[in-house]
Amino acid sequence: MNRVIAKLVVATLLFSVVPPLNNVEATSAEEKEVIVPSPQQEQEIVEKRTSTSQVFKQEDGSYKMEIYSEPIHVQDEETKKWEPIDNTLTKTKTGRFHNKKNEFDASFSSKIKPNQPLMSIEQQGKAVEIESVDQNGELAAEVPAVVEENKVIYKEIYPNTDLSYTVNNSKIKEDILLKEKPSNDKQLEYTFQFNISGLILEKTEDGYLYLLDSSSKEHLFAIEKPFMMDSSKPEGFVSNMKTPMPEGAWSDQIEMYTEQNGDNLILTLKPDMEWLKASERVYPVVLDPTVKVFQPKKDLNDTTIRSALPDTTGGADLELGAGFHKTSNNIVRSLLQFDVGTLPKGAKIMSAQLNLHLSSVWNDTSSVIQLFEMRNAWEENRATWNRRTLSDLWTNKGGDYTPVSLSAQTIGALDTSLPAPPLFKWRISADIVQKWINQPSQNLGLMLKA
Repeated sequence: MNRVIAKLVVATLLFSVVPPLNNVEATSAEEKEVIVPSPQQEQEIVEKRTSTSQVFKQEDGSYKMEIYSEPIHVQDEETKKWEPIDNTLTKTKTGRFHNKKNEFDASFSSKIKPNQPLMSIEQQGKAVEIESVDQNGELAAEVPAVVEENKVIYKEIYPNTDLSYTVNNSKIKEDILLKEKPSNDKQLEYTFQFNISGLILEKTEDGYLYLLDSSSKEHLFAIEKPFMMDSSKPEGFVSNMKTPMPEGAWSDQIEMYTEQNGDNLILTLKPDMEWLKASERVYPVVLDPTVKVFQPKKDLNDTTIRSALPDTTGGADLELGAGFHKTSNNIVRSLLQFDVGTLPKGAKIMSAQLNLHLSSVWNDTSSVIQLFEMRNAWEENRATWNRRTLSDLWTNKGGDYTPVSLSAQTIGALDTSLPAPPLFKWRISADIVQKWINQPSQNLGLMLKA
């Protein structure tokens, strides 16, 4: 029996603190504190919202702060108040589909047409536009957009091939859906023509692409390393994700080439044909290159590291995993690091816990997932089973962590009939979080491992 691999989503770090929270991020004396009741017999203090956090007043007079894994609020340009992000796509007077409310503006053509950007993402007056896409030199068919909430789909841009974009809180996820196995051995090539006016390209040694403001050299956008996954669902695998990623059913073997000529950027993807044509491959297969808004200071870094892919980072994964997959001899662990700098100076931490929703399991075998404190610094898009940064190895492969676990949870079967994914909570000593606040350099993050 394979030991269970548990995958979890929506990481939240929850703190219970005593004053002086009400003195932090203080509003002016003229502003009235707005309190919004919540069903948990606690009250949200709207003025204390940030891009990634909420503050609640408890009945006993203490305060609870929740820090989320990505932005949940956007600041209104006129009122300067933090409001919930809304990525619902609606058609505007321009004839294009736009997301309703976010730090960035995402827009999509209502139909694939020549001389009209297929996709555009804009922030701070700079935009990245995809002007065209072709497969082995053939331009995409002029098909209409099908919109489903925050997702736009262009069906049959090539025979048995769909193209879709999903707008998330900090990124636009692009999927090329191959419905059938390639009929011959000819190398597939997907070429994207970008307009990056006012931006310059920066490449890193490990294959990441960043787009910088040509004047200020500020990082504005990032293009993540692409990967692909098939539709296989191993026996016993259960998930409540729309597009789950079972271990072993995905690959990062996609060559990516770029060429910049002035405002034009050409990006070419060449997926590994041996992987696509393997006898065990289950179609449809999704190729996923993702454009994201660069966040120089994030409230959460998280990634998954795998022994079977010792030099591959999981910083772009949608889920965090922990466990062992016997078939592929793959040990899976996850790293998390929250920025607690938004917590009030002088506040006393009463309690802390890591909250995660269970999204997928490999089988119904129970497994104990433990939480550890990390002992060495690491980088989200650079950490692998072997390395903690681009230039530094872990002292011990698989990550350097303290020998004593902070807490543990037993995870078993996943009941997908529940109205919401089950929530699991790992306790963190208040002293540890207090240490992170008082000595930020000591905040090296956490590890989830089975």
